[in-house]
Amino acid sequence: MNSYQRITRISAEAQEVLTNYDWPGNVRELQNAIERAVLISRSTQVEPGDLPLNINHENGAARGRSLAEIERQHIKRTLEETGWNVYRAARLLQIDRVTLYNRIKKYGFKRETAIDHRAALKAS
Repeated sequence: MNSYQRITRISAEAQEVLTNYDWPGNVRELQNAIERAVLISRSTQVEPGDLPLNINHENGAARGRSLAEIERQHIKRTLEETGWNVYRAARLLQIDRVTLYNRIKKYGFKRETAIDHRAALKAS
């Protein structure tokens, strides 16, 4: 799907996740969650997987994992969803780019598509 696709609805499952969440940040947190979901959604509707990880955690998605593991998976997923656009990923994660670059280094993330692209160029 292209990046200019319009979201036309929120799935019933996503609505349930939004309804069941406690919203400690009130309206601002809800607004940020919806904005993020719209930015990363790959279809015409918002799905639970498009919502921030912390909202899905309340539904038991992250039980039994350390905070560092949750952070690592969330950052990796956000980077992949934004096509490794660090500026956009940092904005969605609500951290600055330097912090995100530090986390990328800390967790040893590598942009796999860049590696694949370079390999394809060498092969041709």
